[in-house]
Amino acid sequence: MAMGAVSVSDEFTQAINELNEEIAKKKADATALKSQMAAYQKAIEEKRKEAATVRSELEIVQNKIASTELEIESNRLQIDATNLEIKRLDSEIQDKTLQIIRKRQMIAEFLRQLDRTDQRTAIDLLLTEKTISDFFNDVQFLEESQRQLKQTLDTVQVLKVDLEDRQSSQTTKKTELEGVQKELT
Repeated sequence: MAMGAVSVSDEFTQAINELNEEIAKKKADATALKSQMAAYQKAIEEKRKEAATVRSELEIVQNKIASTELEIESNRLQIDATNLEIKRLDSEIQDKTLQIIRKRQMIAEFLRQLDRTDQRTAIDLLLTEKTISDFFNDVQFLEESQRQLKQTLDTVQVLKVDLEDRQSSQTTKKTELEGVQKELT
């Protein structure tokens, strides 16, 4: 029995040793798996960080796109406003030009009348008028006409300066418009 006992004991020892080896192997495998799990966890965290960075970059790009779209719309509105200002200036220029033409016509008519009156001498006027008061009325009319002529000439000069200012302003607005259009492009 002693022999049978040794062999059973050897079998148990051998079985225990095999179990110990398997346990050690399983523990090593578990440690290796834990190491792999830690590597995967680390990779997952890195991917999450990358995803957050990519998401942030995407949001930044989207914000830049929205900002650019708003800037484009702002430039379009500025172009529309400048075009309307140019149209207004065109209308004002046409109005001033017509005023100058009318004033010049008035001056021409006055000069024609003055020429007809100037051809008559003071003696002619005195002799052709029935009364002295008619003569003085004619002289007063001439003085009033000269005053109106000077006033009309002054008005034409003011209109001309205003017209030149508006044309200059129109040129400036057109230059601004070209700049905004280039910026928009």
